[in-house]
Amino acid sequence: MKNYIYLIPVRAGSKRVPNKNILDLCSKPLFTHSVDFAKKFTSNENIYVLTDSEKAKKFLVNLMLTFLKGLMNFQKTIQACLKLF
Repeated sequence: MKNYIYLIPVRAGSKRVPNKNILDLCSKPLFTHSVDFAKKFTSNENIYVLTDSEKAKKFLVNLMLTFLKGLMNFQKTIQACLKLF
């Protein structure tokens, strides 16, 4: 099995649909579908959720995943990735 690192952005500030990433889709928050997909290919320590949402963080604690706060633009995301290596 290859070892992948997943970075999943969960932005709270959507202009058209506020908090869309934590809205329920099939009885769980939208972003958790991406997390479930990632879990098929790697372990929890290789899944990082980039978020500025306090509500999303509550779900992440229950999922035992790492969140990186305030990394919602491309440049900051790249900087965070480089720190992981």
